[in-house]
Amino acid sequence: MEVLSMKLIVGLGNPGNEYQNTRHNMGFMVIDKILDELKLNFTKNKHKGVYVQTKIKGEDVIILKPLTYMNLSGGVVNSFVKFTCVCFAIVVVLRVA
Repeated sequence: MEVLSMKLIVGLGNPGNEYQNTRHNMGFMVIDKILDELKLNFTKNKHKGVYVQTKIKGEDVIILKPLTYMNLSGGVVNSFVKFTCVCFAIVVVLRVA
């Protein structure tokens, strides 16, 4: 069985209008900016998150936005990694400190 290796970029935030454009959604805003720059949209919705798979400079990348509150996003990422059966070479998580 061949093991695929990709990069995973995850932007954390909180759902709801009360968090829109606040520091709590900085991860969401960065992901949205990346998608804007790459002229991409989320194409799939699974495991309480939206994502798109693409190539950036020849590298396979998945960009994921969990649709749960930030403190529950680890479960979304865990489910997503199990679902994809992919070995992620690099995982980048964007969040506010």
